[in-house]
Amino acid sequence: MLGTNLSTSSPVYQSLCAFFDAYLVRRDLDAALAQVTEDIYSLGTGVHEEAHGRAEFAALLQEELHSEPNPNHYQIHSYWEKEVAPGIYSCLCQIEVSAEVPGEGRAYFSTRLTAGFRAEEGKYRAFSLHMSCANPIQQEREFFPLHYAAQELKKMNADSQSKLAELFNEIVPGGIMGGYLEPDFPLYIINDHALDMLGYTYSEFCADTEEKIANTIHPDDLPGVIRAIADSFAASDKYDVEYRLRKKDGSYLWVHDVGRKIVTEEGRPAIISVLVDISERVAYQTLLKDNSIRDFLAGIYNRRGAEECMSALLAAERASYGFLLLDLDDFKQINDRFGHATGDRVLQMAAAQLRAHFPDGICARLGGDEFVVLVPNLSELEVFQLRTQSLCEAYRKSLSTLCAGHQAGMSIGGLFFHQSRSFSSLYVQADQLLYQVKHHRKDGICIHSLP
Repeated sequence: MLGTNLSTSSPVYQSLCAFFDAYLVRRDLDAALAQVTEDIYSLGTGVHEEAHGRAEFAALLQEELHSEPNPNHYQIHSYWEKEVAPGIYSCLCQIEVSAEVPGEGRAYFSTRLTAGFRAEEGKYRAFSLHMSCANPIQQEREFFPLHYAAQELKKMNADSQSKLAELFNEIVPGGIMGGYLEPDFPLYIINDHALDMLGYTYSEFCADTEEKIANTIHPDDLPGVIRAIADSFAASDKYDVEYRLRKKDGSYLWVHDVGRKIVTEEGRPAIISVLVDISERVAYQTLLKDNSIRDFLAGIYNRRGAEECMSALLAAERASYGFLLLDLDDFKQINDRFGHATGDRVLQMAAAQLRAHFPDGICARLGGDEFVVLVPNLSELEVFQLRTQSLCEAYRKSLSTLCAGHQAGMSIGGLFFHQSRSFSSLYVQADQLLYQVKHHRKDGICIHSLP
């Protein structure tokens, strides 16, 4: 029951199923714990269902298994997964759990799950699990608040139907908002939950947005939202899209918007949707992404980040570019003579000098003592050379303070060019220039101008 063309052969999906098979069906604590990492952290649907580390997680599961030993059944719906870093995946799905309760029939519970998995010892294990539900009546220590469904809904009078609608409006897992299918989506309906999410009263929302939903969607996201809705309605009356909504305080909220096309009582086509706050998930995925492209010792991009960001910059038309490939001369001697802690401080200092001299560029540590810089929109070659020379002088001065008695500089191969090129071709050409500098004399600069 996978979404987005994923198959059940996905190793992350298989690990997720292995966990829930052990946890819910077989009620096997050891088998369930084998599917999580030592540093697992989890957040469940109950008041105290929070665990940091495998020991706390084991205690939490043990307590539940003791109170509810009978097996459950489960189904996974709307499964999504994304590789956010090499060997690290984030996944999102809906899980429907059911169990036979003696004398009362079958009980059902639906929950949302976000989880993180990373590769360990040839398999994927969960390092984070976050289950959430919109049920406001879950009791403390009620691990799965199961709902008992009647066989059919009896006829209701108008007052009962109104109260049921009011109750549904209160417990729906997100805000409700609707707009007419007209330019800027004039406001059709919005409930209190949606207003609370955005920090408005109804009158404030209407005044601030001029009663147009488009005015509260992030300007960068609005074209994509319009396109996604139009494309979806070309095939069905449903759409599903994620974007940012502006709050009253000016900040933005990420929402997952699931909507349907309707016709209002006055005969105007409109959409009505449920908005679920996904800001926490987006922030988590952004953090994982940032972790995968950052060198946290140097405080700048790593090689992967350099290739991604520089490739994006090179794809845009700029007047001219400067590209530098450099390494720190005799860096091994610094580690051997002054220790690796001092060596780390030298790397951090070199990165700081790069940022200071090229604040308009992308700076990265490729590994070891090798760094790279890409600077767009340079005025002329001479200015680029002067800034590079200033960088070398500042590095030598700071190094003499950090490593008293040690004299060394940095060797640089650089390119000044006008036509967009690939990162790999720039790296190869600059590396050849750097080799010439290292071969003939260290602490030198060689920058070539390309057509």
